[in-house]
Amino acid sequence: MIKTITIIGNVGSGKTTLAKILAEKLSGILIDADPYTLNPFLPLYAENHARWALATELFFTLSRATHLSTELKKDKSKTKIIDSGLLMGIEVYAKHHRKAATMTKEEWALFKKLTKDSVNSKLIYPDLVIYCRCDIRTCLERIEDRGRKFETHHSRKYLKNLETNLEVLIRKLKRLGIPTIDLDMTTFNPRKISDIESLLELVK
Repeated sequence: MIKTITIIGNVGSGKTTLAKILAEKLSGILIDADPYTLNPFLPLYAENHARWALATELFFTLSRATHLSTELKKDKSKTKIIDSGLLMGIEVYAKHHRKAATMTKEEWALFKKLTKDSVNSKLIYPDLVIYCRCDIRTCLERIEDRGRKFETHHSRKYLKNLETNLEVLIRKLKRLGIPTIDLDMTTFNPRKISDIESLLELVK
């Protein structure tokens, strides 16, 4: 039995929508591990990326680790569906800052040191990963439609950088032997019965 499924993908790719529907169809437990509404550094980060990137990612990572460690212990008979989680948080978002130089080499080293004791492989790596692949134009349109203030700085370049990190992550998962399902979210519709049923066959 698959005990944990993590949904990954670019901003606006449809991760949360898929996670909610999948949790319902599998009678599982949805774990929203992306506490963006609670992060006090996020508004500051939107104004000055380099100044607040470290604090923002530390808050996100430590909050996700605490939340996941609690939620994964609940009702072990049910599948847990994780929306983004530490997998996206560390391997995609946090690493973006290092590559984009909004975290210095020293800040990146500090980030790893401060999160080392709270984060372990069981919290990061699930039994199955579903990758919501989506073209950047569609992602940008969805971001604009939902109108979250802190997402107004998300540019095509930023999403392209995240997409690159996602592709690197998928290759890493394959090397680790973690099963992945690749969904083209420009054609896959989680609200369409035939589409979600086809996915459930792969998951089960």
